[in-house]
Amino acid sequence: MAVLELSGVTKRFGGLTAVSDFNISIQEGELVGLIGPNGAGKTTVFNLITGMYAPTLGSIEFLGERIDGRKPYEIARRGIARTFQNLRLFKNLTALQNVAIARQLECRYSFFDAAFRTPVFKAEERRVLDDSRELLELVGLGDKAYERAKNLPYGYQRKLEIARALALNPKVLLLDEPAAGMNPEESLNLMDFIEDVQEKFGVTIFLIEHHMEVVMGICDRIVVLNFGCTIAEGTPLEIQEHEEVIKAYLGEVQNDDESHAQG
Repeated sequence: MAVLELSGVTKRFGGLTAVSDFNISIQEGELVGLIGPNGAGKTTVFNLITGMYAPTLGSIEFLGERIDGRKPYEIARRGIARTFQNLRLFKNLTALQNVAIARQLECRYSFFDAAFRTPVFKAEERRVLDDSRELLELVGLGDKAYERAKNLPYGYQRKLEIARALALNPKVLLLDEPAAGMNPEESLNLMDFIEDVQEKFGVTIFLIEHHMEVVMGICDRIVVLNFGCTIAEGTPLEIQEHEEVIKAYLGEVQNDDESHAQG
């Protein structure tokens, strides 16, 4: 059984079709990439999976259960977490606090316990902080626990956002352009980090990314969108040699990379 499966998913905004008849089946432990030009519908797919949008047509199943139409917090609690293209950290809070906020979704105390700060509440709060510190250690941010998020280098902020998503104990992790804004060295470090996260946490990863060296270097399989439609799916090598993909996207990306290098 697939961990995540989208069948015939279409999303229309008025007369605009952002995603058309999108199909994908992701198996446990896979690392799948989703690429395409700007405006191709990639982030819309993530927004559909996480309940920010409801599909116009089609179905979305997680572990065999339909989740389309459910609220984002319900989907997160079932085991799907995500990051965003634009960082959404609590900038003035510490790294530890950022992770603890997400971890608190699993707290097992009542409103009464919280209001009167009972021993149950205090024990749960200690557990949350201990778990959050351990998670930061696992992702290599243990020594940054008490630094404010806004003071961390950009690459560390990206790692912190992923750590916060992992605090939800997801079975599927959606990463929306995690290498956005990174230089080539940072992107290479991110590749190692994502592979390390997958190995340590046993999480299935669905990744949107424009940095082709990242996508081609770590993904088991890649899906290509253009104007909301799937134009190709295959291994990194198959995608690199796919004529329609080269025409619609890869040639443009390669030209951009060359112009940046010359600049």
